Amino acid sequence: MTDTHPTHPACVVCGYDLAGLPKDAPCPECGCPVRLAYQLKRFLRVNKKQLTEILDGLLTTIVGYAMCVLALVAFLFAILFPAIGMILPLLLIVFVLPAAVAELAGLVSTIAPLRFPKELKPRYSHSTILSAAAGGFTFGLALLLPFALAAESNITTISFVVCISGSMCLVVIGHARLAIHLTRLSHHRHLARIAKFASALAITIFGASLVLIAATMLLESNTRAYLMADAVWVFTAIVSIVTYPLLHFVLAIAIRRSIRRMLGQSAPTTLPTPL
Repeated sequence: MTDTHPTHPACVVCGYDLAGLPKDAPCPECGCPVRLAYQLKRFLRVNKKQLTEILDGLLTTIVGYAMCVLALVAFLFAILFPAIGMILPLLLIVFVLPAAVAELAGLVSTIAPLRFPKELKPRYSHSTILSAAAGGFTFGLALLLPFALAAESNITTISFVVCISGSMCLVVIGHARLAIHLTRLSHHRHLARIAKFASALAITIFGASLVLIAATMLLESNTRAYLMADAVWVFTAIVSIVTYPLLHFVLAIAIRRSIRRMLGQSAPTTLPTPL
């Protein structure tokens, strides 16, 4: 027979038992502030449902990326073997469309707002950034894409590309902010470094794309500078198509591991009851 007892606060870095220590003291093992353990327990108690929704949403996102990879592999096979090229529409139905639905559903699930302790309340909420990203995806796919296909003009096409690229950049930034917010409670420094690098890289790629688009619009066509700027912009667009999902995929895995570790720290300890 087992009996469940409430856990003593444990250090969020090394797991040292902090029972009996004042909140303003450091952990005897690693020096991490004891108050962080109490803040983490209160945060998990208040936000357990929202964290579970974010976990499920991130898992859906990872599944969507896996389907995108399968679609890409199948597409490459279709290019290498033209005889099976007729199955491309089937690939779109089987892989690409479900992957897009999974991505959007996962994004919506991770918008769940979190209630942080007053002293740790972030200035910029991840839910606000992700809501803007979801709105950008909806606007681009529902309005700009039909106009881009119907008008066949450079302006509508560029507007659609900028909208979708900006939305993908916001997704990376939003989840990077979520990772940084969680780091302030869980003290997972490696996650903070990953999030800051991913956010900086996404902003750099999107900023470079905007500069190159502006250059191609301002420069005279068919000049050497225009052709060079256009070629670099195409290369940047290809890089962003690969980089944004890869950054988001890495962040999704890192955030899932961090949340599962935090929830594991809040689980009650099960001890055997003497007979």
